[in-house]
Amino acid sequence: MMEYAEALIQSREQAVDPADLPETADPVDTGDEPGTVVLETVQCGDDSCHCSDPDGDRHGPSLYRYQSDGESLDSESLGKPEDHPEIGTT
Repeated sequence: MMEYAEALIQSREQAVDPADLPETADPVDTGDEPGTVVLETVQCGDDSCHCSDPDGDRHGPSLYRYQSDGESLDSESLGKPEDHPEIGTT
């Protein structure tokens, strides 16, 4: 069981293949951060929001961390770029 847990942790710390990321995701240099951190604009899912229009503006950009266990791709919101000066977004 311990070997499985260690392998899972190691796989989640690896960079995600850019081809597996959403089109709106722009990988950024993160130094030692695990996974792949991207700058991304998103649709919120509210049908009445301006972002629901295909030609409308999306929300963001915000930082997201993508990680994969080899079978699924998970994302975690990290917030606004200005809240994370340690992450190079330029």
